[in-house]
Amino acid sequence: MLRRLAAAAEVEQREARRSPTYNVAGMQLQLTSDELEVLRDLLSRELGNVKEEVYRTDSPEYKRLVKVREANILSLLAKLQDNAARA
Repeated sequence: MLRRLAAAAEVEQREARRSPTYNVAGMQLQLTSDELEVLRDLLSRELGNVKEEVYRTDSPEYKRLVKVREANILSLLAKLQDNAARA
């Protein structure tokens, strides 16, 4: 039992060393390559949804709020891309 736990801990440590670490507003986020891919995919899909919402809304105030969300998503995607390029 202890050997299995030690082996699992060793695999986890190796994966953590290979995973990029993201420092954002004092927060560190360590992602595996699979997690990074999922996060990028989710953000990209949400970006598509937000762009469509901007196009469809008639309310100027709501459109402004959705554009702020769009800018935040684009910023997150850019940060993920920048950090991945450095890793």
